[in-house]
Amino acid sequence: MSSFRSYAAEHDLTRVGKGDLAIVQIHDPQCPTCTALQKQTRRALRDFDDCGMAYLVADINTPEGAAFARRFNAPNVTLLLFDGQGALQRRVQGMQQAADLAQVFAAHKAAV
Repeated sequence: MSSFRSYAAEHDLTRVGKGDLAIVQIHDPQCPTCTALQKQTRRALRDFDDCGMAYLVADINTPEGAAFARRFNAPNVTLLLFDGQGALQRRVQGMQQAADLAQVFAAHKAAV
C-alpha cells in the first residue's frame, strides 16, 4: 500500500505550483533511456531529501502525462524544473549523469 501511495504522489502533476520546487520528468516507462534518466535523477535527488523539492513523473502513456508533455512541448527523456508557483525555470533534455543533475538541482534550488 505504501508503494502505491508513493507511486500516486509521484505521478500527481497537480502538485506543480503548490509551493514547492518541482522537477517533472517526461517519461515513457517502456523507453530504456527514460528509465535510465529516472534512475540517475533519483540518485541525484538523494542529497535533496526534505528540502521542498518534489520529483514528479509525467507518464506519456497516461492522458494526464501526455497532456502535460504537450503543454510544455517536451519530449520524453526531458526534465522540467519549476519554481514554487509553477513557472517553468529550466529544461534539461537527454540522458544525464547523477553528478551533473545534482549540480543542476542545486543551482535550481539556489536560484529561486
